[in-house]
Formats: sequence, C-alpha cells, structure tokens
Amino acid sequence: MTVQLPGPEKRNRNSLLIAEAGMEALLNRFGSVLRHVQVKDLETGYEAYLAVNLPPRLVKTLCCEIEDTHPLGRLMDIDVVGVDRAAIGRPPRKCLLCGNEVRYCMRAKTHTTEELLEKIEELCAAY
Repeated sequence: MTVQLPGPEKRNRNSLLIAEAGMEALLNRFGSVLRHVQVKDLETGYEAYLAVNLPPRLVKTLCCEIEDTHPLGRLMDIDVVGVDRAAIGRPPRKCLLCGNEVRYCMRAKTHTTEELLEKIEELCAAY
C-alpha cells in the first residue's frame, strides 16, 4: 500500500493520516491471515508490504473494497502482485474531482495539483 498524493511533497500530515487509515483497514481485513508486515515511512512516501495467506484474486477483491468504500480509500493504492482491478472485473479508478477515469485526467493534466490537494485536504478534514 502506498498513499496517492500529487505533487513533490509525499510526506505530510495528510499522507500520514491516509497511511494510518489504510493500515488500520488492512489489518482489520486481513489480521487473521496476515503472515508478515513491513512498513516504511520514507521521505518519498509511506509504503507498507503485507504477506497474506489467501489467494491473490481474493486479496485483490478485498483490497479494492477498501479502496472503493473507505472514506480515504481513493487516496490509497493497494496493489496485489500479479492481479489488477481489470482481472477481477473492477472498473478503473475515478478522478477525485470530475469522476472521469483517473488515467485520462492524469494524461491530459485536466486538474491542477492545487485543486487536487484542496480536495484531499477536504477529504482528510472530513475523516
């Protein structure tokens, strides 16, 4: 799991809040089948690696549920080695601001970093 923040600053108050919320959600979901956890709080951003004793497709399904339903889930990137959203029939992730597929907005630079950071601040404050 990593935290998705635009711009050069990857470690700040909001990124740590998102990381803590993500870890709490992951530990709640996988605590009974967790084999190993490694956390890295780096200047380049927060990273967490978990080894889970479940089939990868099931793990990805459960991780997508966190990303899609947690109040800060859109700001978490929870990858599963060898399985992506499309492989389990999940739609691509949506833009925080306009609801288009995030990859289109990223490529076209539809929104400014400031607009995205303002929305992230709102989400974190509400959480």
